[in-house]
Amino acid sequence: MSKVWAEIVTKIGENDSSLTIVDISDKNLGSRGSAKLGSALKKNRVVSELDLSNNSIGDQGFISICQGIIDNPKSKVKSIDFSGNDITTASSEMVEQLTGNEITLNLSENPINKKKRKRTARK
Repeated sequence: MSKVWAEIVTKIGENDSSLTIVDISDKNLGSRGSAKLGSALKKNRVVSELDLSNNSIGDQGFISICQGIIDNPKSKVKSIDFSGNDITTASSEMVEQLTGNEITLNLSENPINKKKRKRTARK
């Protein structure tokens, strides 16, 4: 994880008010970086949109990030772009868990969408 990415995660965990819309696309986060982001999101009360497209997150990373949001009753996240992250049907249960959270998920360009292009979870 790069120094810049580590600083962003720290700011997310500290509720930095300048980070309401966070674009960390194309950073090759992988599952380890996603786990750190998920932990930071458990405490965050300001981020409303995340662009995590093209980060090699996979199912494990997807679940870590989503669990961080689900475990945070004060989360403000409303939209996440997970396109191009090799998310499969193994993550379907987590998508369903988000259904009650009014979060729009862009899951395009992932194997989970062989039949569907975009899934929307509603709170």
